[in-house]
Amino acid sequence: MVSKQIDGIDVPFIAIYTLMGVLTTGIGTFTLFGFDFSAVLTTLVGFEVTAAFLVSIISIVVIGATNELDPTDLATEQRALLGATLFVMVISSWVPEVQSAITGSDMIGLPVFVLYTAAVGSISYLG
Repeated sequence: MVSKQIDGIDVPFIAIYTLMGVLTTGIGTFTLFGFDFSAVLTTLVGFEVTAAFLVSIISIVVIGATNELDPTDLATEQRALLGATLFVMVISSWVPEVQSAITGSDMIGLPVFVLYTAAVGSISYLG
């Protein structure tokens, strides 16, 4: 773990997370070998879980683990950024009105995407 530098092991997970952010915000679509990452994998208690959502969560966890993060490692701004990202990710995936607002307008979807990428970039770089 190196502070003030993006670790090499984080780079693929940042790229994957960024791609999944494009999908969860509705800015774009991505299919790999016929598998649509935006497709619903399962429904839990009325909430739709997509592959993009799961891969995003896994990517954040891996980046946090490779940087050996605990709550004391993050500055207040980083904790707020990470908390906002996770909150918006869950709300946008599981509240249809919020999801349609984000995916229906690039003026909303793009800032949400920037929030997603800023969080993982900050954690990887400063963590």
